[in-house]
Amino acid sequence: MSIFEYISVLSSIIIGLGITQLLRGVVQIIHQPDAGKPYLIHLFWIASTFLLSIVWWWFQFVMADLEQWSFATYSFVVAYAVTIYLMCAVLIPSQIELYGNYKEFFFAKKNWFFGFFILERAVDITDTLVKGGVDRYLGFGPEYWIGGPLQIALASVAIGTRSEKFHAIFAIAVILQQISIAVRLFPTMG
Repeated sequence: MSIFEYISVLSSIIIGLGITQLLRGVVQIIHQPDAGKPYLIHLFWIASTFLLSIVWWWFQFVMADLEQWSFATYSFVVAYAVTIYLMCAVLIPSQIELYGNYKEFFFAKKNWFFGFFILERAVDITDTLVKGGVDRYLGFGPEYWIGGPLQIALASVAIGTRSEKFHAIFAIAVILQQISIAVRLFPTMG
């Protein structure tokens, strides 16, 4: 077993648990449609967080070429995985009945979700700078180095607003950016 394989086990488990949370939540919506009316914006954020999880896991394979690992590098990988897991977990209620429907649940938990979203973006930016400095950061292109700080700002707005139009546009924009980055920057592995 290589050092990368050894190190990636823990972060893969954490991301797998997050994906499990999201999939469990979708199945819960399907199996219990009367328990709480689904909310499209909530579903958009579930899709976005699922996409973030699989893109993050896919991208981690790039680190297989890293010959030396420091505890700091490993800590960033684990912190990033934990932050994504927390985003996943906060999106899925253990008992939707406590909120009445998914719209009320989403708005009740949006501060936590967008707080973790901001933390995830900040960890991502810091991780990129630690692993390769400004050259690596700028090398991902403007949609990354403008997109990350812009998403932090928009997530800060999301914490303070209940505007459904804002939340829908923000969620769709994040999904489109994630797809673009995944297809453009990480099209193949190996």
